Amino acid sequence: MAVKLLLKSLIVFVAASFALYAGLQAEVIAQVGVTQHIPQLEGDGAGNFVFAVLCLVSGFFVLIKPLIAVGSFALTAVVVFYVGMTYQDHTALLWTVVPVVLSIVCLAVYQSERNGSKEAKRVAVSTPSRS
Repeated sequence: MAVKLLLKSLIVFVAASFALYAGLQAEVIAQVGVTQHIPQLEGDGAGNFVFAVLCLVSGFFVLIKPLIAVGSFALTAVVVFYVGMTYQDHTALLWTVVPVVLSIVCLAVYQSERNGSKEAKRVAVSTPSRS
């Protein structure tokens, strides 16, 4: 139980840290695009900001339902990949790895919780009552 909580906390910390960094960088990119009148940078900054928000929300889904977090992190990976391809942002393409890894870890947490609850039910059914 403690390992699962530690793993969930680590996922939330990584997702929140990554969202903070990506959000701040998106703000800077968008500001440069606005001041220099470069629409591609404006769009790239906005896309990276959407990625940051999705990453943050996905991180908090881990605490509620890890299976929802798996889908949410996968959606985040698709969004950042699309932004990277659309605006030819190599950094955003590299960022695709983070949500994919977090999605895989969330899937492992979900499987662990599901197997743990099945084991607890099996033990409860097989234990004779003391009437």
